Amino acid sequence: MRLIGIDTPELVQSPLGGQAREALTRLVASKTVQLEIDNTERDQYGHLLAYVFVGETCVNVELLVREGMSLQYIVSPNVSHAEEYQRAQKEARRAGRRVWDGNHPLTVRPNCSLMHQKGEACVLEHGGVDSIRPDFLS
Repeated sequence: MRLIGIDTPELVQSPLGGQAREALTRLVASKTVQLEIDNTERDQYGHLLAYVFVGETCVNVELLVREGMSLQYIVSPNVSHAEEYQRAQKEARRAGRRVWDGNHPLTVRPNCSLMHQKGEACVLEHGGVDSIRPDFLS
């Protein structure tokens, strides 16, 4: 299953990748979760696409994006919560939470991390989450 609307650091993006994985595990382990499907039920690889709720809290938005554990990654047609993601990310960015920490900024967008390992280029400029440059500088 893939969580809709987020781009979370890969495990190789230490320490943020491991922290995001641990946070998600803590949030959902041994809890009853509800899944909300948007317009597309599965991605091109057959993975179920869903928003995960623990009680009334959308884990994708509130606990991952708002806490700076992941970046918003909205892909049409799954846009039901797009405005919530945008508000949550702005708050995390202003507060300098985790991926937005000015002392240890995330420099490679998570979905670009594996591309970078293969020698391909894709960079997140710290000045803007939507500013991806194709010229990764190590």
